[in-house]
Amino acid sequence: GRAHRHHFVPQFYLRLFSADGRRVHLYNFSRDRLILGASIKGQCARYNFHDFAPGLEEAFAKLEGEVNEIILKILELELIFPEIVDTLLSNFAHRLELGRRTV
Repeated sequence: GRAHRHHFVPQFYLRLFSADGRRVHLYNFSRDRLILGASIKGQCARYNFHDFAPGLEEAFAKLEGEVNEIILKILELELIFPEIVDTLLSNFAHRLELGRRTV
């Protein structure tokens, strides 16, 4: 079936900040609270967030999968400096945000 929890920050991106690939530490600014070991699955997501545009979630999932493979290969081969990876990831996140605003 179709996914109902739509992430506005790709899970692969959050996993880059995780020790075990499943959980991250985060800070909730509105509650002024540190949360240790929060599940990545529920972060930066809303239910039916992309339902206004049929097919959008599937298109993002495909794009995010392709970008994830490229970034992991770059990190594995250590082809570029970590600062460049950070820049690439920030650029990707920014482009995703712009794309989501224009649909």
